[in-house]
Amino acid sequence: MFPIFLRTIKNKRTAIIAYIVSGIAFLLMYIPIYPSFASSGKQLVEIMKNYPQGFLKAFGIEDIAQAFLSLEGYLSTEHFGFVWPLVLIFLALSFAGNSIAGEIEKGTMEVVLSQPISRLKIYFGKYLGGLGAIVLFVTTSIFASIPIAAIFNVHYVAKGYIYMTILGVLFGIAIYGLAMLCSSFASDKGKANFMTGGVLIAMYVLNILSGLKSNLDDLKYLSFFHYFNASGALLNYKIDSIAILVFVLTTIIATTLGCSQSSLRTIRQPPESAAILFQAEEIASFHSQRRESCEQVTLKCF
Repeated sequence: MFPIFLRTIKNKRTAIIAYIVSGIAFLLMYIPIYPSFASSGKQLVEIMKNYPQGFLKAFGIEDIAQAFLSLEGYLSTEHFGFVWPLVLIFLALSFAGNSIAGEIEKGTMEVVLSQPISRLKIYFGKYLGGLGAIVLFVTTSIFASIPIAAIFNVHYVAKGYIYMTILGVLFGIAIYGLAMLCSSFASDKGKANFMTGGVLIAMYVLNILSGLKSNLDDLKYLSFFHYFNASGALLNYKIDSIAILVFVLTTIIATTLGCSQSSLRTIRQPPESAAILFQAEEIASFHSQRRESCEQVTLKCF
């Protein structure tokens, strides 16, 4: 299992670095301009007061004053409330899609299964590889805010980033578990990502609708995005216990079902992979026959 974990990280190291760099790049874009943004914060607060409260809550804005008058509130609104979760989702889908469905699509899953190791260990080896990438991305892309803020002389409160990291990891592994479940049912990464993406888009729409109409308020409880409260973590140093329960239970259930499906399903080669293997076998057979023919001619000469 550990060699599979290491191979997963090694094969995707370029992608991991790219995601981390992109996360830090966004911080380098947002944090330096915060002082000029904060100078007009009072005017923005007055403007935002005219917006419906349900609309603001749908986008993760609970306290208007805090959202624009502190670095943590600014980042929770501009970055961690929308852009950052999107990057995290792409990372989770990338790893999950390639782990099971991607291997089947490329025709390499049979090679992996031919090794003297159980499917359970193969699944968790790949699972832990993606999990490690998510934890690494979340940690670096959040805590990088502190040194960047210090460099540009922007006031920050470090405590909030600890809570934000915990919330980000819980959110990330819940999505990753769901994506791995979809990957265990699909035979190509496109379908796996489409299934997971469809579920997440539906959740996002439900969260938006719940904030726009009071009679649809209960729909928010069906969305991960309702429980991902970046402003609560960064500003109020708290994570809702219900959010922790939802993310943990989703991770456990999705991982268990994905592992079970991956262990029980019959792995079939896609037509393209089968054709490639057939051609390879034909070429190998031709060379084998040619070699035997040459050996017979050589023996006759002697």
